[in-house]
Amino acid sequence: MSVDEAGDRSTAGAIARNGKGLAQLFLQHIPKEDDILYPLAENIFRNANQHKEFLEKFERMERERIGEGKHQEYIKLVSDLERELGVS
Repeated sequence: MSVDEAGDRSTAGAIARNGKGLAQLFLQHIPKEDDILYPLAENIFRNANQHKEFLEKFERMERERIGEGKHQEYIKLVSDLERELGVS
């Protein structure tokens, strides 16, 4: 494959470094959401029905703003990239 077919390879190292940095950021960020933010948010709801209603509204808004099935498309894209790069 030529550079014309593959694109400019001169930035590959920077992309890889930035990707690794982003992965590190997420590794530090996700536990904060799971262990701090989400439990705090759970305490806001008065009962299970209120929580269910919130989730339904969130899912509806997500469909309206990004489109039906978009979330699954992004998950598949990441999975395909992981497989292609041999990191899954």
